[in-house]
Amino acid sequence: MDSPPVLFEADSELGRSYISAMQLAGEYAYAGRDVVVDKVLEILGAEATHEVHNHHNFACREEHFGRRYWVIRKGCTPARPGQEGFVGGSMGDESVILEGVESSETEQALFSTVQGRLV
Repeated sequence: MDSPPVLFEADSELGRSYISAMQLAGEYAYAGRDVVVDKVLEILGAEATHEVHNHHNFACREEHFGRRYWVIRKGCTPARPGQEGFVGGSMGDESVILEGVESSETEQALFSTVQGRLV
C-alpha cells in the first residue's frame, strides 16, 4: 500500500458514519442476492429448499474471549459452531455449504473461515 491504514474511534462522527455506510452496503448486498436468486428460481420454475445467506467483507460487533470487539472480515466467512456458510467457487468450480465447528483453532480465528475457492 502507498498509504498507512486509517484508524479512527468507532464512536466518533467518522466511525459512526463508516459503520452506518457499511451496514447499508451489507443490506444492499443481501437485497441484490435475494433479487437474483428469486429471478433464477422463477426462470427455473423452482422453489428454494434450503437457504444459506451470508456475506464477507464486513465488520460486526462480537464477543470473543470475554470482550466485545469489532471483527472485520474482509474476504472471510463467519463460521460460529453450528452456523452455516456459503463458500462460492470460481466459474466451473464447485461451491460448498459449510458448518462452523467448536475448536481452539476456530476460536482463535474468531470463528472465521475462507471466502472463496477451496483447494
